[in-house]
Amino acid sequence: MPIFFFHTRFPDRSGRAYCLPLFLRVLSSKFETLRTFTGVFFFPVETDLFSFGFQNYKLKLKNDDYKNQDPDAALRDFKQRVKAYEAVYETIEDNEDMGDIQYIKLYNVGQKVVTRNCKGYLPSQVAFYLQNIHIGPRKIWLTRPAESVLPDSEYDVGEGGEELTEEGRRYSMTVAKYLQAEQETSKITGPGAEILILAGTQKVDRESIAHLQMLYPVATTPLLNEIHGGELSGMDRESFRKQYPEMWKQREQDKLEFRFPGAGGESYQDVIQRVRPIIVELERQPRSLVVVCHLAVQRCLHAYFMGIEVSKVPYIDLPTHELTELIPSPFGTDCRHITQVEMMSHF
Repeated sequence: MPIFFFHTRFPDRSGRAYCLPLFLRVLSSKFETLRTFTGVFFFPVETDLFSFGFQNYKLKLKNDDYKNQDPDAALRDFKQRVKAYEAVYETIEDNEDMGDIQYIKLYNVGQKVVTRNCKGYLPSQVAFYLQNIHIGPRKIWLTRPAESVLPDSEYDVGEGGEELTEEGRRYSMTVAKYLQAEQETSKITGPGAEILILAGTQKVDRESIAHLQMLYPVATTPLLNEIHGGELSGMDRESFRKQYPEMWKQREQDKLEFRFPGAGGESYQDVIQRVRPIIVELERQPRSLVVVCHLAVQRCLHAYFMGIEVSKVPYIDLPTHELTELIPSPFGTDCRHITQVEMMSHF
């Protein structure tokens, strides 16, 4: 069932009272009955100037309204807008719309979330998500496990490999040295200057973080393990294609929905659902993060932060022995792919 959120452009009580019937009229023309959607939610955001105001100013100056403008002039203009808004702003109250008002109110970017008439699965999930976001500076690095005897690639079904090859061990050490050098030269201060390692639970994951765990705290979870191949786990792709040609054809036609047969077999859609708690943790965590995860999982996480369509997730090209650096911000995520050679030139 669809739900509609409107960031209020109506800062006063009378404006909200005026716009609600208009919204409902427009929606009723698109749906046979208003029961087909959950409702109109207002989403007011309130900020303590001394705690978050100046940080918020810096972030706002990065949006499209002030692109290519003189920073001082842009700051003066934004402060004038805030002053004009404050002059007419009236906080949303529970007795509006005869007590039926629906809202999710955010204080200080997730420090406190207040909901009103927030019922149903989707509104509750949105409120939960908002409780776990922040705008603190940090980085997220994604990498696949280092090369192993059974490589984590498109040529093996399901589970990851075993012990690392010589090249895999070299990559593992390179990543650790690079992150240590990066941390020493980083301009990020506060919690974002610290690093936490997240990794899967398979043997190749443990060996891949052998050097990292001597430098940083580590948390492991099976949620980061490779897509489960069910009864085909561990089979090489060529054997899969020859022994199960019809199944191979089905997967090639729709990798997103195809689910490997047998107990525990997963599809990409299953993996997308599986990593939702990981995404919440990545949004919530104030520290910078290194996520060591297998190809299918890395594709899902990369797609989430870069806003890539779900249908394209199974085809994202993410080479082995490459570090993907993500820098989240309120206006999107900056992405940089760092090769092993580039890492080695950094230290």
